[in-house]
Amino acid sequence: MPPRFPPCENQAKVNGSTEIDVRPRTRGGSRRAIELTGAKGTAHHLFHDSPVNHSARARPNVLPLITVITPAFNAERFVAEAIRSVLSQTCADFEYLIIDDGSTDATATIAQEYAGKDARVRVLSNRANSGLSHARNEGLRCAEGRYVAFLDADDIWEPTFLARTLEEIERTPDVGAVFTWSLNFGEDIRSIVDAPRGGDYDFSDLFQGICPPRNGSCLLIDKRCFSEVGGFLTTLRVGADAEMWLRMSSRCSESLKRFRCIPDVLARRRVRSNSMSADFFTEERLKSWSYRLETYLACLPRERQFDVLFVHVSAVARMGNHHSSPWLDHWKRMARRTYRDELVRRSRAWHLLSFIPARLLLTMRDLVSRF
Repeated sequence: MPPRFPPCENQAKVNGSTEIDVRPRTRGGSRRAIELTGAKGTAHHLFHDSPVNHSARARPNVLPLITVITPAFNAERFVAEAIRSVLSQTCADFEYLIIDDGSTDATATIAQEYAGKDARVRVLSNRANSGLSHARNEGLRCAEGRYVAFLDADDIWEPTFLARTLEEIERTPDVGAVFTWSLNFGEDIRSIVDAPRGGDYDFSDLFQGICPPRNGSCLLIDKRCFSEVGGFLTTLRVGADAEMWLRMSSRCSESLKRFRCIPDVLARRRVRSNSMSADFFTEERLKSWSYRLETYLACLPRERQFDVLFVHVSAVARMGNHHSSPWLDHWKRMARRTYRDELVRRSRAWHLLSFIPARLLLTMRDLVSRF
């Protein structure tokens, strides 16, 4: 089951019912009024801003519109650049939570330096490394903004990222998340733009496209989505963000299910040889893909299931499947079974195959043999 959030700074427990505050902000004054509906009625709670020991500067008495979350583990080479890209945003209505996930280098020191200069920055530290998903969930538990954006410690935003995504999500009430194109760059790779089609995406579009927001640093998300479906899966070392996008688009309320893509490069994703996303053919990645297929494939109509299976298996084949994996073999068995059932369903009358050119029939035979 997806992890649920225990109470934190922005939550309260009322008559045995815990809820995350996702109501619009209340400005002004040193106290905030938050209305929570519990099991037996409605209660009004007034409370001061929770004391924070992570920054020497006092925090402002307003609730931010956006919460930016950066998990960081031994990222001293890049974290300062990531922080600067957040603090230079043209939209300044945000709080910035940096989760130092048990770093053994100067990551926490660098983050604390920025926290001492800007009241919007807070640094939360874990004593030991707990993983990306756990660190993101830590940030979500303490997020006070109506919208949430994640920025990995080695990625970078363009100055207008928050302004553009915020404008898009606020003018479209039936969209739960907005994402942008991103530029993949690094010391050892050629820069490539990840450019899915612009416009809206539903669950089927995301699944068949192998989750177009493939960069977790290129989205702005309505926090109500996490209230409805929970946090990131800590059991998936790779691909927990893609699993979250599928969960949101399949299980959120109708007004939050759709994603929207802005066809413009507003985020840059650094690809490093030692990063979790660098090696396409890791057992962890195949395990993550298998989990998504086994969990969400049944949510699609039967006629769309093969399309999704074929896209996933073909993606591995195109990249050069030189690794033998029981996960991939399992996909192939599922794809072969689904393909045969779908071929019978669509053809209805086998004599229709006689109208297909021989060369195309040979191509179809070769495709079937690949499964």
